Amino acid sequence: MYLKSKKQNIKKTIHLDIQFKEKIEIVLQENEESIIEDQIDFLADAFKVSLATFFSRFIGLLRDSMVMNKLGNSAGLDIFNAGLSFQGNIKTQLLEGNICSMLLPNFLKSRLSLGEDPYYLFLRAFLGVCIIITIGMSILFFILACFYYVIYLPGFKLNTDYYVDTLEISNLIFLYFVLLGPIFYITTVLNTYNSFVISAFLPTFTSLAIIISLSIFNIKPYFSLSIGHILGLFLQILILIPTILNKNISLKPSFLFNIEPIKKLSNTFGPALWGTIIAQTSFLFTRNAASYFESGSLSCFYAADRLIQMFSGIITNSISLITLSQLCMFSGNDPMSQRSIIATWHFSLSFSLFFLIPISSILFISGLPIISVIYFHGNCCWFDIKAMAISLNLLSFTLITYAITKISTQVFFVLNDFSTPNKIMFYGCLSQVFCIYTLSKLDISGLGVAYLVSNIIQSYLSIYHLKEHLCEDLQLKKLLSSFKKSCIASLCTMIIVHKITSIGMWDLGPTPFNIIILLFALFLGFIVYFIITILLKSEEATFLLKAFKTKTKTKF
Repeated sequence: MYLKSKKQNIKKTIHLDIQFKEKIEIVLQENEESIIEDQIDFLADAFKVSLATFFSRFIGLLRDSMVMNKLGNSAGLDIFNAGLSFQGNIKTQLLEGNICSMLLPNFLKSRLSLGEDPYYLFLRAFLGVCIIITIGMSILFFILACFYYVIYLPGFKLNTDYYVDTLEISNLIFLYFVLLGPIFYITTVLNTYNSFVISAFLPTFTSLAIIISLSIFNIKPYFSLSIGHILGLFLQILILIPTILNKNISLKPSFLFNIEPIKKLSNTFGPALWGTIIAQTSFLFTRNAASYFESGSLSCFYAADRLIQMFSGIITNSISLITLSQLCMFSGNDPMSQRSIIATWHFSLSFSLFFLIPISSILFISGLPIISVIYFHGNCCWFDIKAMAISLNLLSFTLITYAITKISTQVFFVLNDFSTPNKIMFYGCLSQVFCIYTLSKLDISGLGVAYLVSNIIQSYLSIYHLKEHLCEDLQLKKLLSSFKKSCIASLCTMIIVHKITSIGMWDLGPTPFNIIILLFALFLGFIVYFIITILLKSEEATFLLKAFKTKTKTKF
């Protein structure tokens, strides 16, 4: 009897164990499905922002093509690029760069911790801060522009006409700073509501305004460009005002800064300002060296850099924005949050690299065909096209290093560590300045090498400090495995694209034959890349295929 009852108990225990295991498996499966669903939603949000960014950058590319057609790769274009460089860099830092990223976690925390009325009071006070800072900067720059450009562009001072025209452009657009204040405020607030799409779409209006300005005004082209920039910012404000009013947020500024959220926010402004100073100093040394280059060199580099910015904006900036909003949900103080932060960082970076590795490879191998189709018309000559292509070849792989740095920096901001990104930027800028002056004889090639070296150093330091900061496994072996598979697939893509584009006659510019050849090469190259990554069992390619099937089934 004892043995019989013992056997029955064992059977019951085994049965209970099986049921328990089945329940655990169901829970794990549900959790896994939930995680996959969240990741698909993450990529869907990033895709929407990427689409808006693509449209704005594509219009910007048409604008640059028109500008190059009007001015050619000339001293006049150098003047415009130099005159707007300071303001443009400030705008980038505010709307797309570190300042915007630094503020977003603080805004989200304030929105969650404060009540509705105190939060709106905080927003009004922040608008007052933005207005004071931007008006102060515009007045200061208007007064000190002549001294700034003596240091900034000594090579232009050798030519009096260059120097005078550059100063006139700078004085003409001092309103640029005044208009940036409300735009920065509204886009920052909209980002806290996850309204990233409209912010990504905004540059379209500036590009359209420049195109219209160049077509209408019968004055020096670079003065038309300056007027277009101002009109573009006015258009952006007109678009943003109804959007922010729909959120029931007042646009009436307050100058009562003695409130707790503003005091806490002031702790962020110090590191943000320091980061901006570092970036401006780097630009100062870069343009200082470039002002002595042959006429048109600065514009050659700018045209190639604009293409790089187009793809970094479409992929890196879009994914990093969604990454930052996701990371803000974690405190970072407990092990569970840190693991979630690492998982989000790993997912964002692996998919960024999955898209950027083939793009950078194609830009490297097909720089000349791409530049020829986009810019080779009007006043732009074949010599300029070759110089731009060299710049694009050198800058192409900065897409990868920039993605590593940008997405890693978002993690530091969420962890309220603002000093580490500034240190990384400082060392990167230091190496860039050293390379520029060491390789100054190489002219535009030296400038490209300097940017590449600086980006490599910053990406390495970002990973190093992130690993040190979190004291966790960053799954670098897994990331490296995906990286290798993408590189193998990209190598095959490069061979195919090179073979096809070698048929084209690129010294003839954007002929119908050349355009068809280039588009076919790019299309086939990306198809081959995706097929090879699937055959290599790349996690990113498999996930995208699975996500596509899932969304197709649900008719999303």
